[in-house]
Amino acid sequence: MPWPATHILVAEKVYDQYFSHLDHKNFILGTSFPDIRYPAKLSRNQTHIHARSLQEIQSQNAFTAGVLFHNFVDNLWNAHINKDQASLFSAIPLNVPMLHTMKILQDVYIYEKLKDWPEIAQYFETILPEESLFGAGEKMVARWHE
Repeated sequence: MPWPATHILVAEKVYDQYFSHLDHKNFILGTSFPDIRYPAKLSRNQTHIHARSLQEIQSQNAFTAGVLFHNFVDNLWNAHINKDQASLFSAIPLNVPMLHTMKILQDVYIYEKLKDWPEIAQYFETILPEESLFGAGEKMVARWHE
């Protein structure tokens, strides 16, 4: 399951082809939002919602499509890691700290691949009404946006 920069970069890479009919800012906020579960101490199933297809994701409003796309990307990432698990973890230990280290390094590498970070950072000045529906609480959502 990738970390924030990876989710945003993947969303940016596919936005024009699959989601250009949706509001860009709200889609990016949605694809970032599910990992609020970490600081809010929510269960994964409260913020990670499974979509049956890309078409189902495309038919939602922008924020919801982003939330669904986040989980879609998580599933792709997990499938890739699981497929290459034997070779990947033959050189490094398979444990939670190593997985988090991989995600951090991936985000550091990917961060430089996207040049629109100042614009994306401005998106987080907006809190959408839908964000209150996940149980994180108003203060946590505001903190997440900061």
